[in-house]
Amino acid sequence: DIVMILGSGVSRIYLSSHLTYLTLTHASCVTFCAAKVDRGEIYVTQSGNFPCKAIFHVCGQRDENLIEQLVCDIICYCEWYKYSSVAIPAIYFTFPLYWDPMAANETMKVVSLETSSAEYQSVKEAFKRTVPKTVMKIERLQNVHLRRAYEAQKKHISDKNAHEGGAAEKPLYHGTTQENCHSIMTTGFNRSFAGQNATVHGHGTYFAVNASYSAQPTYSKPAADGSRLMFVARVLTGVFTQGQATMKVLPLRNSQQPHNRFDSAVDKIDNPTMYIVFHDNQAYPDYLITFKGD
Repeated sequence: DIVMILGSGVSRIYLSSHLTYLTLTHASCVTFCAAKVDRGEIYVTQSGNFPCKAIFHVCGQRDENLIEQLVCDIICYCEWYKYSSVAIPAIYFTFPLYWDPMAANETMKVVSLETSSAEYQSVKEAFKRTVPKTVMKIERLQNVHLRRAYEAQKKHISDKNAHEGGAAEKPLYHGTTQENCHSIMTTGFNRSFAGQNATVHGHGTYFAVNASYSAQPTYSKPAADGSRLMFVARVLTGVFTQGQATMKVLPLRNSQQPHNRFDSAVDKIDNPTMYIVFHDNQAYPDYLITFKGD
């Protein structure tokens, strides 16, 4: 086994298919010595007390292309010396800049926004454009596992649609109930709940362009005290198609490309007011708005 230690990580990295075409000539770039690790260099040392055969020290300085090349070189080295596996623990998820700090072992945090903050005012203003009701509080949801999965899906859709608008991330609304709220906060939006309210455009998770739609009592069911809940979600709409009531899986975009499907469905192609997604990692619950009114 090998343990690879990165001098500087990146928020994401995706090994492309060209790895299968590597040749062992890359292994010549590996240098054995004990010194400061320069950018783009690979140094190999003995394992010491670690349960492995060697340790790779590299520095990529958050350059995704350079990190990818370094990983390629290390895999070539492992093949050359017939190592069976390699561990790369320093490729990690980076918190969004607007999140509050979180402890190392903390995976979820709910932050109540200050009413005077620009963040609070921005979310409230967008909500009240179509919903003339009283906003009681706005909370930011910081779920590391959900956000990591969402960012990976965003990268996938962005790459797939590089010449067609990318991931097309949109802030959309999703009304919820007290019963379902905690589940969404902890495990995300779940397509298995499709059909609780409607499936007119497909058996996926529904998100509205306007908060007024999600504010209907059917979707934001009032609690005993009259308060109601609505999520502001980041949704990857990508390349969309017309939704159908019987749709459980999005259709292929091209019959010649069996793995390239549409990314979302809509209520109407020309001017969508509703987006439906069929992949649970394609939406992230960014904020929870608690509101009250008739």
